[in-house]
Amino acid sequence: MANRFELARQAWPILTKAAAEHRILNYLDLATALGYRGARVAKFPLWSIQDFCLEKNLPPLTSIVVNKRSGVPGPGFIAWEGDIGDAHARVFEHDWSTVPIPFSSRCRLTTRSRTPTGMREPSSYEVADSETVVNGRGPYQALFRNQLMLSYSRRCALCDTRHPAMLVAAHIVPWTLDSKNRLNPRNGILLCKTHDAAFEADIMRILPDYTVKLVVTKTDALGAHLARFLQEHTATKLRSPNNKAHAPSPDFLKWRLSKNKAEQVA
Repeated sequence: MANRFELARQAWPILTKAAAEHRILNYLDLATALGYRGARVAKFPLWSIQDFCLEKNLPPLTSIVVNKRSGVPGPGFIAWEGDIGDAHARVFEHDWSTVPIPFSSRCRLTTRSRTPTGMREPSSYEVADSETVVNGRGPYQALFRNQLMLSYSRRCALCDTRHPAMLVAAHIVPWTLDSKNRLNPRNGILLCKTHDAAFEADIMRILPDYTVKLVVTKTDALGAHLARFLQEHTATKLRSPNNKAHAPSPDFLKWRLSKNKAEQVA
């Protein structure tokens, strides 16, 4: 089966045509139009299209695909709060011909042969802003996340958190500040959501030698539960990835450290 971005590219004209004709589809309708027998496959393109519409502040296109029995989208639909009829009206009123088809082949297929660890890497770590205008960040962030999930064996690099929904592919140098290293695994660390938030808030720092420093530890600043979690469940040193070539770059960590210190002074 094609990956979810390939399916999303195929599903896009199906959905926008239905929107132009003011038609509601069910999950089996979409799956059949994509060439599949079971309705289950419909969730994969809808996931990517929903993320794209949210990122681009577009009407909730995926709202017009509903459960055949209930007449409303399934629990994975999070793009609209309130009456679903209002969501449909917004979708039907929008001129979708003005929106280029997202998820180009370039964002899906820029890969080279497998590495010894079985991981697929991009042929270039750069993602130009012009590409995200059409495709959104979703396909690229998914590729970046997949690399880190494999490299860190689907476990936080600082604690034992393993649930996929609780793991974040954290950039060291933020996405917005370095287009050339947006897909570079050396610019990333797989963290649980708690450690990611602490890293982003400069509550916790990862030094160039991979040691970890808690900058804020007081209970009155963090709350008793968070303070206890960070103190008791944060490794003193970053766990190494399976692929040593993907270890976080000390240069990126130095940059992050200097940025945080500069902001603290300011």
